[in-house]
Amino acid sequence: MQISFMRVYADAVSCRIDSGACILLVLLLAMGLTAGCGRRNDEGQPRADITLPKAGVVLVGVEDGRRIIAHPFGVAHVPIQPKRIVSLGMADPLTLLGEKPIAQSLFFGAFRDYLRPHLQGVQPIGTVYGSFQPNIESVYAAKPDLILATPYSGLSYDQLSRIAPTVIITYQRHPSDWQYTLDWLHQVAVVLGKEQQAKQIESAFRAKAERARQILHDHPSSQQTIATFRIHVRRYRVNGRSQGGGPILYNLLGLQPPEVIRENHWAKRAPILFLTEEKLLHLDVGHLFVIVDPTPGSHAVMNQLAKREAWRRLPAVRNNHVYHVSTGSWQGGGLLGQEQVIDDIVMHMTGQTLPKLMEVDRTR
Repeated sequence: MQISFMRVYADAVSCRIDSGACILLVLLLAMGLTAGCGRRNDEGQPRADITLPKAGVVLVGVEDGRRIIAHPFGVAHVPIQPKRIVSLGMADPLTLLGEKPIAQSLFFGAFRDYLRPHLQGVQPIGTVYGSFQPNIESVYAAKPDLILATPYSGLSYDQLSRIAPTVIITYQRHPSDWQYTLDWLHQVAVVLGKEQQAKQIESAFRAKAERARQILHDHPSSQQTIATFRIHVRRYRVNGRSQGGGPILYNLLGLQPPEVIRENHWAKRAPILFLTEEKLLHLDVGHLFVIVDPTPGSHAVMNQLAKREAWRRLPAVRNNHVYHVSTGSWQGGGLLGQEQVIDDIVMHMTGQTLPKLMEVDRTR
C-alpha cells in the first residue's frame, strides 16, 4: 500500500495527471498515510481515546487553555488565541477571519496576487524542489504556535507537528464543487473558535453570488457563450465545469459554455480539453477569460498565439471580448479568490461592481 501511494504522489508532483485528479489523489494519499500513522497528537504520541474524522476537523474540547482539534491526520492542541500562525495554503480563509499569518506558502514562487495586499510583511515559505512539500527549515524559523496546511503538505505532517500544533484542512467535497472553499473556511473557523464569523461570511458570499447572478442574467451578454482559456508553457486548453473558474461560471452563476465544451468535454466526460490550432477554429465563444500562467514560457505562448489567424477568427477576439484574468484567483483560489472571479465576470460583462467580502462586519 505504501508503494502505491508513493507512486500516486510522484505522478501528482510530476504533473502527469489533471489538476482536479491530482487533488483527489493527493487526498487519497493523505488518507492512506493517516491510516498508516495512527492517531497522534502534537508530541507524536498515540491518542487511542479520540476517533479521527475521515474529513474536516472536529472540536473535541478545551483543556488547559487549548482547543483540542481532531482532524484526519491526528490531534492538535491549539492555543485559544494563536499569535504566530504559519499558513501552508490557508491565507485566504485566515484573511477573511481577520487573522494575518506570520508566514505563508508560495504559489508559482510568489503569494497569490489577490492576497498580496493582505500579506505585506509576511514571511514566504517555499517548497522542496520538485514537490508540494514545504521547506521545513523555513517553517521552523518562523517559530509558529499553530500550523494550518492543505493535504498537499500531508507527507510533512510528522515533521510539522513536531514544530507546532498542526491541523491539516482536508477536502470534504470534490474541488469541482465551488463550495469546497466554504468547507475550508468553516474548518479554519473551528480551529480558531470563530464559527459565528464564518457563518456571517458564508451568508455574505451567497448573497453576493445571487446578486451577481441576477445582474448577469438581466444583461444581454449572458445570452452569449462564455469560456476560460488557460495558457501553459507549451500548450493551451479550455477549462470546463471543474477547472479554472468553471465551477463559478457554469454552476454558481449559470452561464452557458460553447459547444466545444459541451461536446468534447462534458458529454465525453473528458478530464481535460487541450486544444490544437485546428480545434481552436471550432471554439465559437462569445466571451473568453484568458488565464496565462505566471511563467515566461507561458507568456511567450500567448504572444505567439495572438499572432495566429485561428486566434484572430474567434468571435470573442473579433468583438474585443477577451479578458485577461489572474491565475492566482482563477486557478484554485479560496473564497476570496472565488469572489475575485465573480467580480471579474460581472465587471467585464456588465461594467458593474459589487461590494467586497472584506467589508462584512466580523465583530458581531
